[in-house]
Amino acid sequence: MVATQLRGESSTGRSSSLTSKNSRNMKTLVRRKGGGGHGGGLGSSGHGSSSHGSSGAAKSHGASSTYYKSSYAQPFSISYANTQVGAYGDGKGKKFKLGPKTPFPGRLAGSGSRSQIYGTSRYGSGYPYGATGSYVSGRPFPFIFYPIALTENDYYGSTEYLNLNATSRPGGLVVEAVIQPLNNTSGVTYRIVGDNSSVAAVYAALATNCSIANPTITNTTLVTFNPGTYPLPEQVVQWYRASSFALSLDSYNNSAALLSNMPASTNQSALPLSFDTPLPAGLNATFLTCLNSTIAASVPLRTVNKLTAGDIVYIVFYSLSALLSLIFIAWPIYRAIWIRRHRNDPAATPPPVSMFVALGHCMAARRERRQQPRFTLNDEFSHKQPPMATNDTFVALREWVQARKERVQRKYWPRNAESSPNPSPAPVLNS
Repeated sequence: MVATQLRGESSTGRSSSLTSKNSRNMKTLVRRKGGGGHGGGLGSSGHGSSSHGSSGAAKSHGASSTYYKSSYAQPFSISYANTQVGAYGDGKGKKFKLGPKTPFPGRLAGSGSRSQIYGTSRYGSGYPYGATGSYVSGRPFPFIFYPIALTENDYYGSTEYLNLNATSRPGGLVVEAVIQPLNNTSGVTYRIVGDNSSVAAVYAALATNCSIANPTITNTTLVTFNPGTYPLPEQVVQWYRASSFALSLDSYNNSAALLSNMPASTNQSALPLSFDTPLPAGLNATFLTCLNSTIAASVPLRTVNKLTAGDIVYIVFYSLSALLSLIFIAWPIYRAIWIRRHRNDPAATPPPVSMFVALGHCMAARRERRQQPRFTLNDEFSHKQPPMATNDTFVALREWVQARKERVQRKYWPRNAESSPNPSPAPVLNS
């Protein structure tokens, strides 16, 4: 049944996996068992776009070129986390504590991954860690985003996330968007609800993958969400990202998720998922599966930039350029110091004036060594020496060290001889 498939658990509590059927490269994502929980808020977020990061993640995860080249695939910054998030991001990263200037100082945040994105039909589900009790108040924020509050009542402790403004909620104000099948705009109405940036990114992905009506985002597509209006908690089909994003169906009424069936305190357990009301009959299961899997794959998470081949070539080229520039600048300084230190040594040969002249000398010496004849073990026939097996740099360094030792001996030998610890030979006595 579609109801069991979307909730991700059967009546026996065994989890099931959903595989996207609309994208050839979409990954299979496994829902986590839900529990009542509280998510949290973390600080301010920026909404500027970037030309790198998440758009690359969207491309590598099978998104269409129309999508990953659009502005909705670009990452946006979350300043309190000092990171960027975006559609198709993999998440992960290290856990960290929120600073004193955030709405929830001291709470843990981060490290949630894309494979942990699914919750269930119950608010507070899908926490990779920190899901203590059935209420969401006081919980950490494994995906960095705050949970959203669908009602003004203290629904599972959600009121602490109710009145966060656009600057204090990552991704901006909570908004909603209507999703309808292209060929059935009057029979069924789904809604997605979450922060502004996330809803825009997901809506654009759904427009690309799932044949929805009104695929172009206009000024009226995203509407500011007012708690207490649609979607209501009992209309939610699936929660994602630790209750910070939801998919709802207007014609669905899950009695197990009603406020009246909420446990009296966080220490009491919520009703098991087997009490959930089945989804309405006659739904297009293919369309619903497309919505579910696309949301799970595209809802913004932390982005981890991976180096492309072009990036690697760029880094190598400019690193070598910087090294050559440094050598070019340092060579005259090295030569001046060398001449000053050896000014009293008439046998010393100063380095060439130019680094390129020195390089030319090295290459000429290498050619000369290659042309030197050697004898074979057979019949003493002489021929050109094959390429040297010993590294030329090592040979040159060894010769320089030996020459240095000889110069020191010539310069200081008289003094060293007089102060030698070896005793002088005994005098010869005449008999």
